[in-house]
Amino acid sequence: MDYDYIKLANKLKNLKLSPPTKEFIEHILMKKFKAVEIPLYSIHPDDYKNDDEVDESKIYKLFTITNPDILNKICNNEEKEIFEDERNDKIEIDVPRDEITNNNLIMNIIKVIGYL
Repeated sequence: MDYDYIKLANKLKNLKLSPPTKEFIEHILMKKFKAVEIPLYSIHPDDYKNDDEVDESKIYKLFTITNPDILNKICNNEEKEIFEDERNDKIEIDVPRDEITNNNLIMNIIKVIGYL
């Protein structure tokens, strides 16, 4: 089914709904997507600074989704292929100790477990 996303966006804008609260979004993440809150220090501050799409000042909580059934539903085929390629990549590289961050460790643990 093809959607006219511009038309849908305009229709939604015209409804003049109040924006959802943080609590509502958190509830949806935890209930619908089985997201789990992780500590803020899980991602090194430098990782935020190196990401043009992230405004570090607005981050107050972190969530992760690791449930394979949920991930299969929300990831498109291209994303699934990327994750599969990463899992199948047997190349070992030496990472300098000073480049190891909590974020890298968490991502590597998730990859080893097979959720990504």
